[in-house]
Amino acid sequence: MVITVSGKSEQAIVLKDLTFHVEERRPPLAGIVIPDTACPSAFSYRSAEVKLNAQPPQWKPAGTRKEGDRSEPLSFPYKVTAADPEVLVVTVDPAGCHCTWWAELAWVSGNESGSALIKEGGRPFQTTSTKGLPAFTWMGSKRESL
Repeated sequence: MVITVSGKSEQAIVLKDLTFHVEERRPPLAGIVIPDTACPSAFSYRSAEVKLNAQPPQWKPAGTRKEGDRSEPLSFPYKVTAADPEVLVVTVDPAGCHCTWWAELAWVSGNESGSALIKEGGRPFQTTSTKGLPAFTWMGSKRESL
């Protein structure tokens, strides 16, 4: 999950914490996996991981990244403005379930504070475990098992 956060003006907003909420856990869906083969990003970002089977789910800074990645472990607080955004990349691990979930980003600006709900078009996200599922990729026009 990629979260890009910026302010609406040059007044700084301080990002305080990220909380995950799981609404429902069900058995994983069946199917096949086609991995994302997107090219590495050119932007710098903060990275973390969250396991949705924890009670409650807690994020932790991401471990070591591959050479060439432009990431730093996520560690609040961060200041953002309209001209100086932050990009947070969180690896979401459903850990053996099909989870319905959403996140909440706490912030403060001057005397105001609140939280931004992170959902998919106003609805919770749905993520399923892919453990044990067959995985394929395409090389040209040929399908290959992973």
